[in-house]
Formats: sequence, C-alpha cells, structure tokens
Amino acid sequence: MTKSYSILLIFFWFSFVTCNENETELKPYGIRGEVTGYWSVLSLNDTLEVYINYENNIHLGDTTIDKTLIPEAYYSSFQVWLDSKYARDSSHVYYPINIECEVINTTNLCFSTKYIVDKAEPSTFRYLGNGYGTDGNELFLNGEIIEGNNGEDF
Repeated sequence: MTKSYSILLIFFWFSFVTCNENETELKPYGIRGEVTGYWSVLSLNDTLEVYINYENNIHLGDTTIDKTLIPEAYYSSFQVWLDSKYARDSSHVYYPINIECEVINTTNLCFSTKYIVDKAEPSTFRYLGNGYGTDGNELFLNGEIIEGNNGEDF
C-alpha cells in the first residue's frame, strides 16, 4: 500500500468518525421553525425561562413583588416549554402577553398583566417555534390566537 493511499484512507475514516457531530436532528414536530426544548416540570424554588416556582407559588418574573404571582397556576402540574415563553398546567396555557414595568424602590421591575392564552387546550398544546404554538384546534403567536387559522395544519 502506498503512502498517499494510506493517508487518503485515514482521511476518509476520520471523516466518517467525526461526521455525527454535523448530523441534522429531526425536531419533535417537524422542521417548521426552530423547535427546540420540551415540556419540563418547574420544581420547587426553581426558575425555568421566565417562570419561577417560589414556595409552591408560580411567578412570572421577579418574586419580590406580588404583581408577578400567577394565582391561577397549579404548581403541582406546572410545566414550561424550554426555549420558549410558553407554560401550561392542568387548566391553562400561559405566555407573558402584556408586559408592564414600574419603578419600585428605585428598581425597574416588570410583570405581566395578561398571561393566560385564551382558548388554548393545555393537554394538547405544543410549541412550533418562533413564538408559534398550537393545540390542534387553534394557532397562536406570542400567546395570542391567530383568527381564521386551523391549528390542525400545524
């Protein structure tokens, strides 16, 4: 075997061994947008994305002010779709739809005044990427329903 043939063989072997790093992974629901993440439980005193479980109360933002508390949220079934701002529990889907900020004690603190995604079914809701989500019946963008669309196509 010649030296150049050996070098060529080693090159091809190395290419095949290292090509797994560049493989394209199929996303959970196809390739429509950058769908990463998955539903993850929000554990006690943990933070995921913009949600905080502080003493079994779910907050959307800083826990130092009561305005961040989501009183409708059930901590025992609360989940966050990682790499998005969507969350759900057994009764609702959540997204920080309207954000307001106030200066409180010389600190600018922000909170959401609307966070329940109207008409979204939590048990079937899934994130599509780029702020889009669907429950199979409706299509949502950044927590707001897109009227006139059929979510079954997504």
